[in-house]
Amino acid sequence: MKSHISHKALARYIAGTVKERHRGRIAEHLAECGRCRSRHGKMIAAIAPRYSMLRASEAAKVRVLRSRDRLAEDETARTPSGLRSLLPQHPRAVLAGSLALAAAVVAAAVLLFRPPVEEVRPYLAAANVDGGVVINDRPLIDRERVFEGSAITLPEKTSARLEYGRGFSITLIGPALFTVDRLMSRGDSEPVELECSLRQGILVSDSGGTRTVAYAYNTPGARIEPTGTEFLLQSAGGATLVVMKTGSVTVKHGASAERVTVAAGSRCMVKEKADVSKASPEDLKIFDSMDNLRDGAFERQILKPEPLVKDNNLKQPLRTPRPVVRERTGDNAMGRIQPDAPSDGNRTARRDTVTGPSKTGSREQERINKNKKLLREARQAIRQKRRTPK
Repeated sequence: MKSHISHKALARYIAGTVKERHRGRIAEHLAECGRCRSRHGKMIAAIAPRYSMLRASEAAKVRVLRSRDRLAEDETARTPSGLRSLLPQHPRAVLAGSLALAAAVVAAAVLLFRPPVEEVRPYLAAANVDGGVVINDRPLIDRERVFEGSAITLPEKTSARLEYGRGFSITLIGPALFTVDRLMSRGDSEPVELECSLRQGILVSDSGGTRTVAYAYNTPGARIEPTGTEFLLQSAGGATLVVMKTGSVTVKHGASAERVTVAAGSRCMVKEKADVSKASPEDLKIFDSMDNLRDGAFERQILKPEPLVKDNNLKQPLRTPRPVVRERTGDNAMGRIQPDAPSDGNRTARRDTVTGPSKTGSREQERINKNKKLLREARQAIRQKRRTPK
């Protein structure tokens, strides 16, 4: 050190606050330079008398050391550990990771706790409904959805139209009692299965050539399985009338199981048996005006309408009765119920013999329960497929 030590540097040296790298140089300079050494001595002599009486007791030293140790422990306890220690060092990375974890938790909650998707049930849409028409004991309104199990009552001189899609429609003419016994779909590529019961009244069925609906109608005395497009069906007093405009239908007699085909331009009257005859031009004019039919303009071409009779079992589907064949054994006549004919080649008729009163509607109820079970299984399969991640 060539120059002399400044007063400020000497004061720091005496107080012990000078940096370590300068302390050695100052000590060497004081050893060589008498002038600076003299100044150093004068500064110490000036300070020593003023602070000679200030001496720390041993108890004070102990308290100071304890306070220092306590402060060091508190500082160590406040130091974050684990993931929290990363926040001061990498705040952006910790924030991004927290947001990603929160998004993952929300997505998992949505997937696990979302309600099952409700399957859309097939239905018929009501249109052109007159006042007084009732469905399930309440008024039927336009554009209302008519589902399976619905019962519709039409007073005299009223009408209502039920539609499915753009091509299929059923026009009901009162007084009438009509129920939708089955309305279900087995798949997007399969036609909707529709089965209805006309207990009394008139309906005009028009499929419009569409194949989206496979339908059939039951009356108290017959079953009609259409393969045509447009026809009139009436049920009154236990008799059934079919007037065919286009296509053809198969009519099954309820008592004798007789089957007849009614072609376009023909009519069929079902009482004790099914009689098919040619329809007159006057009969075919019925299809030109539903309003005239509702107002009673074609009474000579159709059955005489009957007043509505309250039916306690209106929602129960009609069951075509099986014929009873009387067999005589000795002097006693026994009633044997003839089994139904098979509906297709894959089904075989039941040939069990039942004596005594039959259980009305048991076989039909078994068929309905089976269809409901298939529908539930199909819905469960659809829900499981939608829940399975792709």
